[in-house]
Amino acid sequence: VKTKTHSTSSRGESLDEVKKRERKKWEPLRDFKLKSWEAVKFQIVVAAILSKQTQFPVVLKAVKTMKEDPKLCPDGENLDSALAAKMDEMELREMLKFVHYNKQKAKH
Repeated sequence: VKTKTHSTSSRGESLDEVKKRERKKWEPLRDFKLKSWEAVKFQIVVAAILSKQTQFPVVLKAVKTMKEDPKLCPDGENLDSALAAKMDEMELREMLKFVHYNKQKAKH
């Protein structure tokens, strides 16, 4: 019996090819200009929450929109987790209205 050493995706890609493609997709969120590793991790977590049932270009647009709001991102680069936790949920919903399931995602 022959066993597979590498899985393939529905596109016929090897597991390594899938990993490479996914890493490249998330690259814009690994912004090394951010002031701390905590800021990078928070930005990636936010994007992961937003990415549920949402196309990735929309996720990038949402992160950009959040970074443009001084209530969430006073310096224009680093999303602030403490400020995000204090932000009014309705205001966040409105900001992310173009994202699928924005009401549920704004809760997180």
